[in-house]
Amino acid sequence: MSEMKTSSGCETAADAHWYSVGSTALNWSILSISMVCLLIVISSSESTEPLYSYFHYTAPWHDDASSLDAPVMDKHELKRLKSGKEFARLRPNGPHDPESWNRWSTRAGEWYTNTALQDVDSNWEGRKRMHQNLANGSLWWDEDAENYITAEIQKSQFPADCRKTHWVAHRSHFAGMCSNLHQIVIPLLIGMERGFTVLDIDREKSDNNPTYFGCEAGDRNLHCFFNLTSCKSGNDTYRIEKIDASEIADDVPWEKVLIEEDEIFPPGEVTIVQNTHHGFCTGPFTYGDAFTAGKVRLIHGMRRMGMVGVHDESVCHRDGIESRRMDFTLVSILSAWMLSKTGERVKIIADEIMARYSDEKGRPAWTPPVLGIHIRQTDKKGEDLFYKMNKRYRNASEYVGPMRRLEKEYGFEWPSVFLISDSGSALTLVAAEINGNSSDLLSRYNSSSAARKDGKKLIMYDWTSDTHIYEKYGEHAKIPRALKVDLQEHFLATLYIFHQISDYAIVTYSSNVGRYLGELMAAKHRMAHPGMEGPFVLSLDRIWSHD
Repeated sequence: MSEMKTSSGCETAADAHWYSVGSTALNWSILSISMVCLLIVISSSESTEPLYSYFHYTAPWHDDASSLDAPVMDKHELKRLKSGKEFARLRPNGPHDPESWNRWSTRAGEWYTNTALQDVDSNWEGRKRMHQNLANGSLWWDEDAENYITAEIQKSQFPADCRKTHWVAHRSHFAGMCSNLHQIVIPLLIGMERGFTVLDIDREKSDNNPTYFGCEAGDRNLHCFFNLTSCKSGNDTYRIEKIDASEIADDVPWEKVLIEEDEIFPPGEVTIVQNTHHGFCTGPFTYGDAFTAGKVRLIHGMRRMGMVGVHDESVCHRDGIESRRMDFTLVSILSAWMLSKTGERVKIIADEIMARYSDEKGRPAWTPPVLGIHIRQTDKKGEDLFYKMNKRYRNASEYVGPMRRLEKEYGFEWPSVFLISDSGSALTLVAAEINGNSSDLLSRYNSSSAARKDGKKLIMYDWTSDTHIYEKYGEHAKIPRALKVDLQEHFLATLYIFHQISDYAIVTYSSNVGRYLGELMAAKHRMAHPGMEGPFVLSLDRIWSHD
């Protein structure tokens, strides 16, 4: 933990009221039932929205900025920087690793932090203006805040001795990958607060969940793809047997885990909790109510220490930091932590995908900043409000239009684009809309040399798998078992790449994948903006909430 820092932003009597909820000590043991009741009493007029409340946001946070006339970069301007020697000449005594520019996984981060690169890139100033203009009202946090939270979750999920911790077992939902990641994030936060180790476990008849086709029995849950804890069957046969013998009817309600004394949860035992819709429970104590006290004390304690703040806050609000921004912050940090726990095979696939976008010496041939676009189609008709209202999915221009608007408004260009979609047809159409109207653009402009030759954007995507496979089978649930695990690993590899290289994202928040990517972008830039158009992500869903 860093030393006490000077508080940033404005501090009012209302802030003092929030701070008075507890001391600034960052100790998760603060969350007791008495504190929950105290907070509910003293802050009944404040915002106590549950986690994920940011999904209800439907209005812009900012006024439209006036158009800025700035020069668009020369695409060849950074070509010389692809040489390690040239990079070293620019920053001979700097703290940066010369090879960081020559690794695909660190190139975007190097561009983001290295002033030597920024000084010669005419895209930098326009991109910087865009982020600054759209950041108003966003909650930012620093490396110390992130390190503290990730250290706490690491401590609860990877204890020194699994025999001395209490396990809380959460049944993986019958849903898609990112939906299940969203389901478990709140249990992980609560386990972190109480010092419990959270496990995702199989549901009854879990063999029928297409998300886990091909996974071994006992691992038909998120542990099939993520190393979320060191406490597994090899550690404790007794508790695994209890889990295997349990029935859903015997599971305890989540509120018991939240409000009972620690003596009810002795080391060496396991509590299996009831599944609830999107991780929320009903009754007098909900996830939102019970977590509010700890959330408020943590975030506002960090704010007093200068570890978090509100970007360009010009007006002091009585509510202090809005609840949904706190939620987005914590969820984003945990989402990025979970992705970091994916398997090595996923990272190998990511390396294979990005090898195509390298020169003959293996150095990345793409140029930052990168725009990431996610297009969700195939079997989304039943959940996509746009589809329900218009009887069609969005066309390519509706994804590319915001890109062109932002480039024109702020006077810069995204020279490279990374695409993710469950529809190969959508990939082709969006690529064609970006670079012209030729049907071969997807294959043609995923070659960096071809893109530079024709003055087009470099189009990147997962070329190593069949982009039309979901269209062939009609929906995700109909993919053959023999293919599913490999497809899931390729999907996770694209999320991993998106997180590593994208500077901005265009998504749809009606998609769990879109929301997850939005959270990853927030974590990458340490700035939470739950609105539709923020400094690092834009959602095309203008009327959507999380039910």
